[in-house]
Amino acid sequence: MAIYMVGLSLLFLAGFTHEFTFTDQDYSLFSALTGLLFFDRFIAEYAFISAVILLLINGKIFSRLIAYVLLALFLLINAVQLISITQGGEFLSKLAIDNINHISILLHAQSLIIPAAALTALLLPEAVIHFAGLGPASGKSLLRAVIPLILTALFFSQSHLWIPEAMDEARQNTFIANNIRHTSPTLALYKTLLPDNPEFFSEKLSRRELDRLKQFGFILDAEKPYPLIKYGIYQGEIPFEQKSSTLTTPNIIVFFSEGISARSLSVYGSKYQGITPNLKDFAAHSMVVDNYFNHTAATYRGLHGQLCSLYPMFGGNGGWYPNYKTLNTIHYLSLPKILNQEGYQTIFLDSHRKDAAYVDDMMRKFDFEKVLTAEELSKDFLAGAEPGQGDALSDTQLYQSLIGLLKAEPTGKGGRKPFFIGLYNYGTHSWVNSTDDEAHFADGWNPSLNTIHNLDAAFGMFWSYFQNSPYAENTIIIFTTDHCHYPTQPFVAQIDDPNYQRIFVDRIPFILHDPQRELPAHFDAENSTSLDFTPTLLHYLGVKNQPNPFLGHSIFSQNKRSAHLGVTVIEPDIFIIDGKKIHNEKNSKQYRQDLQLLKKFIKISHALELSDTLWQDQSGS
Repeated sequence: MAIYMVGLSLLFLAGFTHEFTFTDQDYSLFSALTGLLFFDRFIAEYAFISAVILLLINGKIFSRLIAYVLLALFLLINAVQLISITQGGEFLSKLAIDNINHISILLHAQSLIIPAAALTALLLPEAVIHFAGLGPASGKSLLRAVIPLILTALFFSQSHLWIPEAMDEARQNTFIANNIRHTSPTLALYKTLLPDNPEFFSEKLSRRELDRLKQFGFILDAEKPYPLIKYGIYQGEIPFEQKSSTLTTPNIIVFFSEGISARSLSVYGSKYQGITPNLKDFAAHSMVVDNYFNHTAATYRGLHGQLCSLYPMFGGNGGWYPNYKTLNTIHYLSLPKILNQEGYQTIFLDSHRKDAAYVDDMMRKFDFEKVLTAEELSKDFLAGAEPGQGDALSDTQLYQSLIGLLKAEPTGKGGRKPFFIGLYNYGTHSWVNSTDDEAHFADGWNPSLNTIHNLDAAFGMFWSYFQNSPYAENTIIIFTTDHCHYPTQPFVAQIDDPNYQRIFVDRIPFILHDPQRELPAHFDAENSTSLDFTPTLLHYLGVKNQPNPFLGHSIFSQNKRSAHLGVTVIEPDIFIIDGKKIHNEKNSKQYRQDLQLLKKFIKISHALELSDTLWQDQSGS
């Protein structure tokens, strides 16, 4: 049994070694020892668990049952963590658990090989004992196996006391290169499942800390009953001339595309220049915003955060579903609410079936007047066709529905009332591939390239219609995303950038088309994030300044963050974006104090959200 446990541990270590990136590959003794000590907590954990299982499995029946439960957990945890590292470059995260309703796109046949092998391994020792006629180990032979394992666990668990400084520095660089903490599979899972309680935070910030937060664009007045409310949304005029002396109130269509990094699109420099020809043509008639990043993830926080300009407390599982009714007690100021007040009809197209993901309930909460789900869109515009992606419309179906809606005059007879339409697609999710009847890129070798290419084909269908439609002269179109692409293997495989960091933060697209203004071909957002989406659009539309709790600023505003540093929050991590690197506590010493300060601020903002003191809603809705 001791040989069996050591063998299992070595197999898992080999699997993890294959997935991690080691900065020093000169095959010297120093490099080999550094690599070994990178896994010190893995080894300590494996040795300790092996010793416990050995002691229990040589006992009575109840003890043996406990041993097999521990062995099953050991195999399951390591299998899950290895799949997570393989698929996404990190241990299982809180974000993955928040999006557990999309687990089917992750657990495909290929990814299930590892847990299937683990289950086989679980049955192996009992089979060997039974067929070989082995009995429990004697006291002395058992001790000869257990004592070395315990000593190994103690030795490696205390490596910080004896590791040479140069080797420790090299090891830290390897942690940084892999964006991983100094931990082990079980401890990492424990931290994910039982994080620190973020709900209440009473610590007061010093004047120096408040001043530093202002440089990031965050204003907090703890003396007020609603500490985040400020007067202005923006400062100054937008720097773009209108084409005529009279500017009509424009319609607005915003494509909140699922999980796209700017680097995936031709216009932003993808090495696959034929990947998005239709979006490239669209961009040639529009303004391309550069250096614009996602401010959170995944979909629920991404959409919520953009429409309400905040870092949302609530994600998917345990958040918007199944608790969306409870969350209705919290008041938010949203982009649709303000546009409703400005005389717009607000409509959202959700590609999911009703109650498949609760995105529709979230959008109703944010005051969209009309929310259309897959069933309604299929009935009205697709002749009752079944959704092409299981519980969601294919991207082609969604864009066909948008065209059908526009042809049906969504603003009523004569189109007298301007509209704001937002829509969210499903087909570009990580681990999803284009269906057989959809577009594939080149020979179809890469799912990420296929889904991006297919989305472009669907957008091309819309763009072709739009340019010859009654809306072409007075409709703003914005193409953006809920967050960047999750760093899956297929996505990483098609990236040719030595500076790419395999984390869930990246530049995202923001392409703005407006037939009524003279726009430059490009605009530098200077490390702004999607936190700034709502203030930016309201500024661009010239909506009157008013009190608001928005944490973001218009990218066109004179009162942008003076530090020119973007901030992304994907709990429990905070990221600072300076244009050179994406920094967090795992990979940066430069902004260590700022990251700790921002963590305090985010806890405060979440406490305000939970206590319903973000926004005092005068309308009572």
